[in-house]
Amino acid sequence: MGFGDDLMTTAKARQAKKSHPHHKILIGDGKREYLSPIFWHNPYIDHLVFTKPTDNVLWIRDYPGHRPYLDYQKSTHTKQVFKKCRASPGNIFFTRQEIKKAKKALGNIRSFIVIEPNVDQKLFGKNRDWGFHKWQKVVDTLNYHIGFVQLGNRNSKTLKGVTRLFTSNFRQACAILSFAKLFAGTEGGLHHAAAAIGIPGVIIFGGRISPQTTGYRLHTNLYNDHPESPCGMLSPCDHCKQCMDKISIRQVIDVIRTKFYRHP
Repeated sequence: MGFGDDLMTTAKARQAKKSHPHHKILIGDGKREYLSPIFWHNPYIDHLVFTKPTDNVLWIRDYPGHRPYLDYQKSTHTKQVFKKCRASPGNIFFTRQEIKKAKKALGNIRSFIVIEPNVDQKLFGKNRDWGFHKWQKVVDTLNYHIGFVQLGNRNSKTLKGVTRLFTSNFRQACAILSFAKLFAGTEGGLHHAAAAIGIPGVIIFGGRISPQTTGYRLHTNLYNDHPESPCGMLSPCDHCKQCMDKISIRQVIDVIRTKFYRHP
């Protein structure tokens, strides 16, 4: 999941730093450090270049190819198998310049929902795709009294009726997200970012992975508890499509409306 995984890692780093305040907390395999833009300015994460031989070091072994929620021995090239592991909200720390740039991009936009209808189609992306046309129906129904903002680069498909703010990187998108009242989208990087920032969300999981693994209590997680769920399939999957089809447009509209007006 890329940045989403890295955000989950920051929660482990925070917990480790609080338990071992006098240790240097590094992310990696015990020798090599794993770096991510998500870790920038994070007071809970230290870096190898600033570590002395006399320092007490605690390594967080959470990096690509070594994620704690995946059972690599049971997983195959077509299917992921998940361990019993519950995500905690992570952290992302912004600079003043990043916040200033986000405010400038938003201008006079206030009290809005960040919506993300697109999913990365690589690997299991199609199994997380609720359907662009369904997201369009959500906006068509609600945009008369709720403002929607869509982020992302210029290559991603844009919904009609939203304010489109083009972002050049994930951190910039997250800085804008930090001013939102709500996030609506599928399971992925921005839903992890919303949790880290403390933004309520309506998250569509479908049936590929369970919110018991990568979901947050702050969010309303729409998941189909089918006997085959979570299937963990990497290639396009009929089960995942059926699970997505069972999440209705009306259900998503009602949850978004309720959560939007519930939170000040």
